[in-house]
Amino acid sequence: MNVLAFWFSDHIAHDVVLHTHDFHQLIYCKKGGGYITVDNTRYKALSGHVYISKQGVVHSIEASNDMHLLEIKFFADDS
Repeated sequence: MNVLAFWFSDHIAHDVVLHTHDFHQLIYCKKGGGYITVDNTRYKALSGHVYISKQGVVHSIEASNDMHLLEIKFFADDS
């Protein structure tokens, strides 16, 4: 498997409406909380938890004012 990470971000979170990507996304909640919706399931985002949205899967973020995220966006293939 080949993995190409092309975007890293360590930031205070903001609300993000439902959307999709042509890449995968790993979201690590470093601090605070809120809600993360992945594939129409709404999860309470908790500090220390990891959330993954696969390529093409609908997802969103509802951030509290102290939610701090680390995000990694990447491509992966089976070759």
